[in-house]
Amino acid sequence: MVPTLWQSGGPINLASDSVHDVLRREPVVSEPPCPRAIPDGPLGLRIQNLSFTYDDRAMAVCGWSVEVQPGEHVGLTGASGAGKSTIIALAARLWEPLSGTIELFDDHGERVPLQDVDDFALRQSVALVDQETTLFHGTVRDNLLRGAGPVSDDELLRILERVEADGWAGLDSEIGQGGITLSGGQQARLVLARALVRRPRILLVDEVTASLDPETEHAISGVLANYPGTVVIASHRDETLQRMHRVVPIRSASEAIASPAR
Repeated sequence: MVPTLWQSGGPINLASDSVHDVLRREPVVSEPPCPRAIPDGPLGLRIQNLSFTYDDRAMAVCGWSVEVQPGEHVGLTGASGAGKSTIIALAARLWEPLSGTIELFDDHGERVPLQDVDDFALRQSVALVDQETTLFHGTVRDNLLRGAGPVSDDELLRILERVEADGWAGLDSEIGQGGITLSGGQQARLVLARALVRRPRILLVDEVTASLDPETEHAISGVLANYPGTVVIASHRDETLQRMHRVVPIRSASEAIASPAR
C-alpha cells in the first residue's frame, strides 16, 4: 500500500538526512490484515530498537529508542546525517523499519503498533510538518482544507491568527503552485496551519524552522511550544529546541554500531 502523504500529496523531501536516497525510495508500507483502533485521548509514541537502511546502503538508524509521553514535547538533535529526518519519517509511517517497533500508547498504557493501524486512521491522529512540504495552486482555504474534513471559515481564520498569518493570508487569496507568491516564512506558517486544521494528537515536525529568519522562527517555535498535543521535532536550532520539554540527542548509525549503548 502506498501511504497517503497527507501534507504534500507526493514524496516527502526529508531535509538533509540522505535526501537523495529518500527521493529514490518507494513510499510503501503494508496494509494490516486486521486493523486495530487507535486509543482515544492523548497519545504517546514509543520507539524501541529502531533500525533502518535505504536499500543496500549503510545503516541510517541503528538500534535507536525513545519514549514520548502523551502531551510531551521532545526535540531530536544530532549532526547532519545522524538520522533525525529518517526517524521522523518512520514515526509518520512513510516506510517500514528494518527492525524494531514503533507504537502509539495512551495514558492507561494501551499500546498499538503503527503497523497494525489503518493508514487513514493514522493520518487523522498523526500529522507531519516538513520544511519541503508543498503548497498547491489555489486559495489559502483550499490549501488549509487539503486532507481535512469540513472546517468552518471562522476556525480557519482562528488558526491563521494562531500562526500569525492572518495579517496577509486571506482565505480567498491565491498563492500559486508551491506557494510561489509567498516568502519562505509565509510558506512555513501556512504549512503549519494546514497541519493544525486537522487537530492531530501527535505532531511530527522535521526542520521546519531551519531556514527561517529569527522573528519567524520565534513565532513558529512558540506555536509548537504551546500546542496541546504531543510534539516530536527534529531540529538543530537552539531557539526551537529550548522550548521543548526535553531534548534527545541522536548518534549516527556508525557511532551506534561502533559504541553500542549499555
